[in-house]
Amino acid sequence: MKYYPVNLYNILTEDKDIVGFLISVRFYIAELFARMILGLWRV
Repeated sequence: MKYYPVNLYNILTEDKDIVGFLISVRFYIAELFARMILGLWRV
């Protein structure tokens, strides 16, 4: 069974998981910055 999509959905919809959502956003932004710095934005 695939639990990741369900967990992601819960993080995006449940207020009690707002902390997890913010952490996910921080990692996402960090990846974007890393790609820009490394010049891999095209990937």
